[in-house]
Amino acid sequence: MDTGNTIRKGNDPIQVLVVEDYEMMRQLIWSILAAEDDIEIAGEATDGLEALELVQQLRPNVVIMDLALPRLGGIQVMQQIRALVPGTQVLFVSVHDQIDLVQGAVEAGAKGYLQKQTIFKELVPAVRAVSEGRKYFSATVADYIK
Repeated sequence: MDTGNTIRKGNDPIQVLVVEDYEMMRQLIWSILAAEDDIEIAGEATDGLEALELVQQLRPNVVIMDLALPRLGGIQVMQQIRALVPGTQVLFVSVHDQIDLVQGAVEAGAKGYLQKQTIFKELVPAVRAVSEGRKYFSATVADYIK
């Protein structure tokens, strides 16, 4: 088990891994984050197993991840990330807002949860917050958090 801390410190850019199977959504996330000087996209994965490989290899500060992924679901991937690279923070970005999914993500250790329709406004502040170990949730799901 890795005990290294990947929470961002100092002026280093925030290293982000994007895990999304839908190409247009990956491109949208890239375009939003590419405009920010303090955020770098370290890589991308299109399924859960690829995400686990890249997290161990790249050790990003933040993983932006969809809940519904091929080969291994987002919550299962996050649980393994927490065991393998515990300092890496996970920010879920999903179309789903059901209470059980949101609470499941939080209980598994997610630092943030955004609905995809809010990413234009909330993605950058959410990435910054979770990179510092703080929580960030879309207003549409914040009431579900215990």
